[in-house]
Amino acid sequence: MTQQVLGNLIQNALRHDDGRGVLVGLRAEDGTLVFQVADHGPGMPEEIRDMLAHEPAGLRPRRTGQNGCGLGLAIAQRMTLALGGRIAVLDPAEGAAVEVRLPLAAASPAEQPARPGAPEDRLHQNCLLVDDDPINAQVTAAMLERMGLSVDHAQTLEQAHALLLAAPDAYGVFLLDYRLPDGTGPDFAREIRRDPALAEASIVLLSANADWVRASPEDAGLFQAILEKPLDATALGKAIHGKTARPAAGAGGGLLDGLSPTARRRMAEAFTRGWTEFRTMLEAADPAERDSALAALAHKLASGAATFGLDGIADRLRRIEAAHEDRTVDATTRAKEHGALLACSLPPDWRNRFTEDSSA
Repeated sequence: MTQQVLGNLIQNALRHDDGRGVLVGLRAEDGTLVFQVADHGPGMPEEIRDMLAHEPAGLRPRRTGQNGCGLGLAIAQRMTLALGGRIAVLDPAEGAAVEVRLPLAAASPAEQPARPGAPEDRLHQNCLLVDDDPINAQVTAAMLERMGLSVDHAQTLEQAHALLLAAPDAYGVFLLDYRLPDGTGPDFAREIRRDPALAEASIVLLSANADWVRASPEDAGLFQAILEKPLDATALGKAIHGKTARPAAGAGGGLLDGLSPTARRRMAEAFTRGWTEFRTMLEAADPAERDSALAALAHKLASGAATFGLDGIADRLRRIEAAHEDRTVDATTRAKEHGALLACSLPPDWRNRFTEDSSA
């Protein structure tokens, strides 16, 4: 019944999500297992909120006018109550979110099953992409999916550990960003290599500063390939398959090929928000002081700028990153780099380039 409850909630969320993805959270809290399923859709209709707020008198689907009725949620409610749990609608900033609380019972110790060895063709398994940059992650995932791989995406090493713990034999390919909020790609690669079942996994590092990693033989030896951001589909295909990737649909062959107009627009909006935030931080920054947070944001934005073909801005962002990472750079040089970047602006047609639901 637990599987049925979650299945109904996730299917309902997928049906209403706008394409950004359904989020499933899980935690243990005071002897209770808490699931949360959230989407980025139009929100929960009032009639469904009302239905879930009251004890069911029977299966009473409520038509919402939005791709179906509430029958799946009504079933989830009855099963949750039968399991001694509770189901409730939350109030997120956007979309809809449902929380299910189920009582936990202590389980008797069970013998762990033997871990199978690595299969001959690990490419039939999933790929775990670990990258906290939403723009690069969407582009990389699209490239991998065009190669026939199923992709799971984690934004932090904590999330990646959780996915690997939940399905230790599911992943045959790992793509790791170098700089992550809670560590580095080489840190995670070392953990993967210590696991005998994953000893033959394909691990690829993604970095806007690939030369830094190549300069460290200890780190470079962990990876099957080290690729520079923004990614080239041919290089990625060779790194994973040993051959070129299948071409993207449509003409152009650019990094954004294969992504829907909606996905491109969301990526452009995310870059614009990051660019605005960065300029605000830069205007307030003191060139006399090195700023690691400013360098980290410049690092992330540089890859996004290159993805959109904003090569001049990408170069200036990398200069800002270097000016705040390199201890030998003085305040005068940092001030010049700050001024040069603040003189840059997005192209005049930027707002219209990705805001229409048509291919650019």
